[in-house]
Amino acid sequence: MLFRSAGTGYVDLRPSLYIGSLNTYPRTLRNTSIKEDSYIAKSWERVIADTSNGSLIVSLPSDPYDSDRVAIVDISGTFDRFPIVIRPGGDTKINGSVDDWIVNIRDAHLELFYHDATSEWKFEETPGGDCNPVLGTFLSCGGKEFIGTRLP
Repeated sequence: MLFRSAGTGYVDLRPSLYIGSLNTYPRTLRNTSIKEDSYIAKSWERVIADTSNGSLIVSLPSDPYDSDRVAIVDISGTFDRFPIVIRPGGDTKINGSVDDWIVNIRDAHLELFYHDATSEWKFEETPGGDCNPVLGTFLSCGGKEFIGTRLP
């Protein structure tokens, strides 16, 4: 859970530990400081993104290892107005696509893991039971939308 504290900013009450069934070893996701500008994520980071002043690009690591993870969190609840762009790093892909992914879901919390055999980042979960991101595009999911396109 995320709360805005009186005058001191945001307080993240979620655990910073992820141990999943797809993980071959437990590792800790560490929160970044709040990012308001484009950022190159490192493996095992939870990028705390604030797009209240405009969209930003989060580039995924270009040299990940198998099972590495990156999470991205909408700390300000503004991805619906100022979407975040997720860009594959280096020669990697995201769900089979070299395209940027534009996420416009308010309060989104996305987690991706790297699959070395296919050189791609995969979404750990997608919101809603009918969401299946394919080739840079999320379809409408329970009234929420992800839209993926390549930026110039």
